[in-house]
Amino acid sequence: MRYALRLGLLAFAFALATAAFGWWTVPLLGVAWPLIAGPAASRAAATAALAAALGWLLLLVWAAAQGPVGLLDAKVGGAMDMPGVVLVFVTLAFPALVAGTGAVAVRWVMTTVNVSPDTEA
Repeated sequence: MRYALRLGLLAFAFALATAAFGWWTVPLLGVAWPLIAGPAASRAAATAALAAALGWLLLLVWAAAQGPVGLLDAKVGGAMDMPGVVLVFVTLAFPALVAGTGAVAVRWVMTTVNVSPDTEA
């Protein structure tokens, strides 16, 4: 239950940050998440990746409620010579990969340098 709440709040943060400031906030939140979650969060990268994808799914659902996303999906998918479903998958895979990679990099640095956010220098 606690994990689901954290995941939902993080997904909402990804969606809100992307809507307010743009896609480049995804790697920033991905990098920040392991620092916020702390050293005990062994699944920080997976959580960041899943939350980023869910956040962008929220944005896609919101956009679908606002206008004809199906038509846009078909036209852009046709221009890229791929089915619309693949385009949606790629759209959700992008933030997952970017956020997950940022979180993995931070976790690697934290374990390599043996630094955690709650230890003093």
